Amino acid sequence: MTKSTTKKGHAKTKTETAQVDKNWTVGDIVSKFPSSAEIMLGHGLHCVGCGVAYWETLEQGGKGHGMSDEEIGQIVDEINAAAKDMKTSSDGESLTVTGKAIAKIKDFQEKNGHAKGLRIGVVTGGCSGMTYRLSFEDKPVEGDREVEIDGVKFFIEGRNYNMLKGITIDFLESLQGAGFKINNPNATKSCGCGESFG
Repeated sequence: MTKSTTKKGHAKTKTETAQVDKNWTVGDIVSKFPSSAEIMLGHGLHCVGCGVAYWETLEQGGKGHGMSDEEIGQIVDEINAAAKDMKTSSDGESLTVTGKAIAKIKDFQEKNGHAKGLRIGVVTGGCSGMTYRLSFEDKPVEGDREVEIDGVKFFIEGRNYNMLKGITIDFLESLQGAGFKINNPNATKSCGCGESFG
């Protein structure tokens, strides 16, 4: 685990290294590390969207698709390598962001006027009842919780902080398109797009 201190007044960040293994369920892996779906699909493991994803382990899914122990081990290694890129706020509860998402946010800031930070909020709507709202802002709104991770400021909406606490932000690129995906441990239901929850 690596720790780095940010400027005075900002949260420190730490990098967490997850140790996924073949005995984790496919659903738990994707829930904790959304980008793992791309890795599994890239290997032809389509259990990601399967109805038994939360009951079937990665090993069971791989064996069901005719994979060898070596192929399953390679998937595990790739997921763990990607997980090393994840950075969590030092309080351990506010926010986790993948390296891919950080890179996309910095790229967007550079191309669009260097907004100071990304504000994360919630609005009513979407297929599950609530929708995430992401916007680039120069400063937080009163009551927002400000966290800085790897040089990027995040302003987490204060009035909905309990609904947002502990989210993971990833950036996915797939045949269906590219965009930010949010995993929310507080959601009782969510849609596959990662944009709506309840």
